[in-house]
Amino acid sequence: MGPWEQRPIYKANVQTFITLRQVSPKIPLDILRRLTDYFPDATSIFSLDPSFEPDRENVPDEFKDIPVDSNNARIFKELQLCNRHGLVAPVDAEHMYYAAIKSTGCRLTALGAHYRKLAEMKRI
Repeated sequence: MGPWEQRPIYKANVQTFITLRQVSPKIPLDILRRLTDYFPDATSIFSLDPSFEPDRENVPDEFKDIPVDSNNARIFKELQLCNRHGLVAPVDAEHMYYAAIKSTGCRLTALGAHYRKLAEMKRI
C-alpha cells in the first residue's frame, strides 16, 4: 500500500456521523491547484519584476513609471498569500515586495513543493 492509497476505515456502532469542526482552508484550493502553473517543477524559481507590485505609492521613483499589470498583480497577491503560510519564499530578499522591486523571484519551500506535488497528482 502506497503512502497516498486508501487507509483503514474507522468503524463504530453509530447510526450517523457528525462533523465536529468544519473550517475553510487558509489558502483557497484553486490557488493551491495553480502552483503547478507558477512553478513547472518543485525547484523552479518564479521570476518577479516591479510590474507585479500593485502599490505605486511606496515604490522607488525609477519604478513609478512602470505600469501595473492586473494579471501580474493577481498572481503576486496569490503568491503573497502562499508566502504568509509558508509555501513560498522570496529569493535573495527579505520580503516578497523587495523580491518584486529587485526583480529576483520566489521559490517553493519544502511544504510548498509538497502541495505542488499534490496538485500535480490531482489530490486537491
